[in-house]
Amino acid sequence: MNRTKTAVVALAMGVGLTVSGGVAVAAPVEAAAGEIGIQCTRQYVLASNATLRHSPGGSVKAYAFVGDKFNVPNPSGSWYYGNLYDQNNTHFGDGYILASALAYTGICF
Repeated sequence: MNRTKTAVVALAMGVGLTVSGGVAVAAPVEAAAGEIGIQCTRQYVLASNATLRHSPGGSVKAYAFVGDKFNVPNPSGSWYYGNLYDQNNTHFGDGYILASALAYTGICF
């Protein structure tokens, strides 16, 4: 993908995730001094059952089960913010899940 197309795609998508054809996609990209720096969204799977929360330690928004996918744009801390999908790619919303319940798949998009 050339630089112009990459920048246009990044601007069109904005920051965070969108859903296209039932699949979560994100690629926030920033151009700086002729270079393209790519920040990817990491895909995790639930290694243990957990809850999706409105805020770290806050009220429960949805239940997440082993094998569900959790896409995280900026993993840091003990609570990760992202978007929860079940194994059929049904989106259950965004929120926070304890990082200890997640296993990184190696997929970064």
